[in-house]
Amino acid sequence: APPGPPAGSSSTTSHAPSTVRQTTAERWAESHRPPGVVEVDYVTCDWKTSGVRDPRVWRQHFSLHSGRPLCLVCVQEHEPRPDSPFCSEGCAASYAAASSQGAGRRQVYDRDRGVCAACGFDAHRLYRQIAALATGPERMQALQRTHYPTKGDRIGRLLRDPKEGDFWEADHILPVEEGGGESDMSNLQTLCVPCHADKTRRQAQSSKERKRQAAAKGTADLRSFFAGKA
Repeated sequence: APPGPPAGSSSTTSHAPSTVRQTTAERWAESHRPPGVVEVDYVTCDWKTSGVRDPRVWRQHFSLHSGRPLCLVCVQEHEPRPDSPFCSEGCAASYAAASSQGAGRRQVYDRDRGVCAACGFDAHRLYRQIAALATGPERMQALQRTHYPTKGDRIGRLLRDPKEGDFWEADHILPVEEGGGESDMSNLQTLCVPCHADKTRRQAQSSKERKRQAAAKGTADLRSFFAGKA
């Protein structure tokens, strides 16, 4: 069971943008702290679940005023539970989406049903249509009637053995490289493969331009520095 608040637990840091794709219990707790002062209003400690098939260690905050645990996601007080650091199934699902790409994808499908957020195309329906066809030529003809590419590295596998991942992506709205990592469902959306490819190309161009501008600024700063020394 979760322990009572111990003395001398480690402090946590403020929530910040992350470039890590999947979180851990330790990272999540450190970036989702409650309001107040550590070791005055709350402490943080590790504890191990019990009564479950696969016990695991969680890092969680505990109120020093009530002695109750604070939910790992919403950071609200809740009754101690020996099997979970969450106050509800909803909060458990939010953490699962941030800690597992597979769990995040399943939740995105449950919410969006495979419909692209950018163009409105029903990518799950197309997957089912393609998978139901018996031969590669039939699948190719069906794909040619859509906006999906019919050339490239993926097409051979798609024609032989189509998988749902060939048709839509669980996309980070704010890209991971820009601080959108370790995120729950609020930063995930469904994109069909063509829209995801377009977004990826735009992101690559933007990243290249930012690096170019940073390099140009660094060069200008050096020139100014040495000009001042002359």
